[in-house]
Amino acid sequence: MILVPGLRIPELIARLGHLGMVMLGLLYVYSFTAGIATLTLLTMAGGQDPILRVAMAGFGALIGDLILSYLMREEINGEISELARERIVQMILGILPPRFKGETLKISLACLLIASPLPTELGAALLASVRRLRVREMVLIMCLLHTAGLSSILLLGTL
Repeated sequence: MILVPGLRIPELIARLGHLGMVMLGLLYVYSFTAGIATLTLLTMAGGQDPILRVAMAGFGALIGDLILSYLMREEINGEISELARERIVQMILGILPPRFKGETLKISLACLLIASPLPTELGAALLASVRRLRVREMVLIMCLLHTAGLSSILLLGTL
């Protein structure tokens, strides 16, 4: 993982300090860069204050999710409605109790995807598609979930 000749990505991020952690948080959100960001976070687990690192990376991830949510809020509702009509989805939804269908299912899946070290694009899009969820509530949920996910990655890196 060499970005600049003789300078590896973790070293570059370390030189950038807090801005580097915010950049890692932004990279953590998107599918093509989530793996690189996760591995870099794992290699940088030791060192500076871990709480501050999680806060900075979480802030970057939140910015990335807000950008995704803003761009996808209108588009995703049509896609979800179309997907809900698929046969396999109908079978799965038929198994679930009625209270877990609809927005509860969207929120649950979104939380699972956002908190995991997987790319969070789908989770952010699902959360953005919930109409009754205000932006403030969505920001708080995303922030808490990213904090939990990033904390687990940094904790795993210290083992």
